[in-house]
Amino acid sequence: MDFWIVGTPAPNNQSLHPPEILMRHKIEKEPDHIRAHKHSSKHRKELLASKKCGCFYCLSIYLPTEIKRWIKEGDGTALCPKCHIDSVIGSQSGFPITKAFLRKMHKHWFSIAK
Repeated sequence: MDFWIVGTPAPNNQSLHPPEILMRHKIEKEPDHIRAHKHSSKHRKELLASKKCGCFYCLSIYLPTEIKRWIKEGDGTALCPKCHIDSVIGSQSGFPITKAFLRKMHKHWFSIAK
């Protein structure tokens, strides 16, 4: 994706879009396992409204009522009840809470060889 400075003509008479539209376009094209990461912090209300939660570090799946420890900044960030890492997402995020999906997230966010 190319960006141009506002007020300068775009090459080949292409139309310019405000930066927020360009960023939204970029975000929507990212794979789900990358977009889901924004749901792994400051998410207390979202997790407590979820039917199930999962940790993309240890790949455990559990009920939100099993979460006992929170980092209390902002809306609260959950620590996984199994491994105590802050890598928890809930079903209310709109992303699947399955081993396969959590494994994709783990591979992206915790793999050494990227």
